[in-house]
Amino acid sequence: MLIQHNIKIDWSKGDSDLRNMVCAGSKINTCRKCHSTTHSTVMCSVQQQNFQPQRNSNSSRNTPDSLGRDVIFVDGLPVCNNFNGFKGCTKPYCKYVHACKTCKSKTHGKVACQNYKEGYQHNDQNSVKASTSSPINCDQLEFELRNHPDRNFVSLLCNSVRYGFDMLVSDINISTYECKNALSARKDPDSVTALIQDELVKGFIQGPFLHPPFSVYRVSPIGIAVHKYSFKKRLILDLSSPHNSCDHDSVNDLIDKDLCSLSYIKVDDAINAIQDYGVNSICCKVDVCDAFKQLDDFLTVDRPTDCGERTMALLSLIFNKLSIPLSKKKTVGPSCVLEYLGIVLDTVNMQARLPQDKVKRITDFITLILSKKSCTRKELEQLLGHLNFATRVILPGRSFVS
Repeated sequence: MLIQHNIKIDWSKGDSDLRNMVCAGSKINTCRKCHSTTHSTVMCSVQQQNFQPQRNSNSSRNTPDSLGRDVIFVDGLPVCNNFNGFKGCTKPYCKYVHACKTCKSKTHGKVACQNYKEGYQHNDQNSVKASTSSPINCDQLEFELRNHPDRNFVSLLCNSVRYGFDMLVSDINISTYECKNALSARKDPDSVTALIQDELVKGFIQGPFLHPPFSVYRVSPIGIAVHKYSFKKRLILDLSSPHNSCDHDSVNDLIDKDLCSLSYIKVDDAINAIQDYGVNSICCKVDVCDAFKQLDDFLTVDRPTDCGERTMALLSLIFNKLSIPLSKKKTVGPSCVLEYLGIVLDTVNMQARLPQDKVKRITDFITLILSKKSCTRKELEQLLGHLNFATRVILPGRSFVS
């Protein structure tokens, strides 16, 4: 077309107006070695002259990367550690090889590698199984996600559910260390035994072992947490122990915080969704049995004109197809008033308020404290905990609680 209309273009000159319209606010891609805009750093001739390739394609460099992870070479080039992590590599132009650190395949990362998962399996009688017990139907989950655009994420999710999630411990060259159980567990051994047996029956843990299943291992302390009002007991595992130790890092200290970060949905998020859909928004809530902390609460918010029964039916259908067990007594909706994360959401009056039992509990506790001349530190911490929870919906109170 350019030849037909006898249009000549000088390709050596840049169109600044077009560049500004297309690339406004974008970071200029320049070479970090010679600062040229004509090529990337990985294609720089200066870098290639200074780069000495690793001769052994499958060896590790003695010096780890900035996060303490070992560096593996494939075809003479360093492998991308982020690609082998949970989130994968998000860089549009990565100078490292995207290959598995275990099998050296370029089709997947380490956390999705079958060989890596099978590496957990031992040949002795006390071996740890390569697969974990989960009620989730992984085959069905994989089928439902067949059209998901991020295939690496789907592979990572399904394999992690099948074989267990990689904790991404940054340093595997640690010494064996056994922490002492918490005082709450040592004072109530019968409850500990019963709770562990319940976990074993459900297939959530393995054991007991006559001998340690690993040559190098870490034993974190367990304890018992008792609910303040229902008095229900549950096991807790302190992965932050040992505390303040110069010789031994805790499991949490060894986990990469950048790759393994988690943020919970807050009540504010639910309130924002209700505000978007307006008065008489329809809410549905389901609760997953035996889930971890707030990962068990699912809330949907529909417009007043939508069919809430259809949403609840879809929720039930999805969880049933995936074999995820739901708590019947905590499944609520469709409704315009329900309790979510300890807060009553009322879309009729457009209110977020404390349940009446919590209001009475807080006022009774305040009355008790006021009747005393002094209180213990534990009582003061309990009071602050109650008041801090109340500030979720009593916004002016946030200025007085720190």
